[in-house]
Amino acid sequence: MKLVVVESHFGNTVAVGEAMAAALCANGIPAAVRLAHEATSTLPAGVDTLVVGAPTHNGALSTPATRSRAAGIGAKDSTDLQGVREWLGALEAVGTNLVVFDTVRAGEDASRSAADEAVDLAAGGAYASVTRGLSFGVGGVAGPLSPGELVRARRWALGGFAMDDVS
Repeated sequence: MKLVVVESHFGNTVAVGEAMAAALCANGIPAAVRLAHEATSTLPAGVDTLVVGAPTHNGALSTPATRSRAAGIGAKDSTDLQGVREWLGALEAVGTNLVVFDTVRAGEDASRSAADEAVDLAAGGAYASVTRGLSFGVGGVAGPLSPGELVRARRWALGGFAMDDVS
């Protein structure tokens, strides 16, 4: 089973995760989506691939401070909720394949992003493999997703989260 765990403040990152899971399920591959603040520190039985997605905040995963700033410009207030940073730090994922993706503002120099930091946090963990996946563009802090990104997300999921060009 593929489990997609996402952190999303304006709905863009969760839309990408839901597109991936829907594509997998439509093709007979069991998949589910969970929000990071609702996810537990142990994975459900049968998860072979964990796909984690987060928005990029200042070139990294969100923090309570950046979540508070996002709430100040219209995001759901999630300052006190667990984000991907906190969830990955508490996760017990022995032997699972980990794939990470993120959302970034289109056209922004993303020399570092949420996915990069998630890979760093996972380093040395008990994962079977860790893959830094794709970045999906959003039109601004609040979005919307750039044209074609949901199609790209579905193709990437159906391609086994390989790093081939899926544009």
